[in-house]
Amino acid sequence: MDKDTQYWKVALDKNAAEQVDTELVEELNEYYGDEEEADDEKESAFRALVIKLIGLVTACIFILLILANWFKVFSLPPIDFLAKSRELAKNPEFRELRESVVVVNAMGRQGTGFNISPTGVIITNHHVIRDSRIVYVNFIDGDIYHVKEIESFPEIDIAILKVEGENIPIIELETESNPQAGDEILIIGNPLGFTRIINKGQITGTTSLKGWDREVLMIEGAIHKGSSGSPVFNTEGKVVAVVFATLRSALDNDKAIGLAVPIKHLLEKLPAD
Repeated sequence: MDKDTQYWKVALDKNAAEQVDTELVEELNEYYGDEEEADDEKESAFRALVIKLIGLVTACIFILLILANWFKVFSLPPIDFLAKSRELAKNPEFRELRESVVVVNAMGRQGTGFNISPTGVIITNHHVIRDSRIVYVNFIDGDIYHVKEIESFPEIDIAILKVEGENIPIIELETESNPQAGDEILIIGNPLGFTRIINKGQITGTTSLKGWDREVLMIEGAIHKGSSGSPVFNTEGKVVAVVFATLRSALDNDKAIGLAVPIKHLLEKLPAD
């Protein structure tokens, strides 16, 4: 045992000890330094991978949103109103009516309107231009007019827009007869971003709305977002009502029932000539 002890107790001189310590420190520094660099490289690679994954997921979500909106628009059952409109537009009388129908732009909101005076008096819905400081309308021939004056009747959701013009095509209002259930009608408007779409429909009856003291017409036809303010014509080409909203059918939630303000309510507001 003493021999073993003596054998393993080998004395080192000072220079050898310092050399061993120095070599050990350098070796350890080299080892752990390489390990830290490797860790940094791994962390950088992991960070880059995470960034790529986030970018990939974001791109996928963006693409899915675009596809969802695309399918939402082009899978609509009533999209066939475009074909019907093209067919109806072959009628010269209907084409003439379109000349007086305008696109109403009101600070991000878009609706429909129609002109009733050669100098520019546009009828639309109050909710289309509500709280808008800048409103302008454009006609089918490309003419654009800035609205100078607005008179609103919120109780019937009607607004009158006045522009400065001359010899502007007009639409006549029906002042003698009232529309009845079963009457065939024509609607021209700007649904779903399309402009001056012509479609036929029918008056199905009247209904009362909460907060209204007057009945409104229920109509069947192609009425969607953007149709607000569309003129409803009788078979003589005169306006009998103004579209302002839709209701979902209690029997068929996919079927929209159009609501329109009878033109007689507006005539009560207009000054007598």
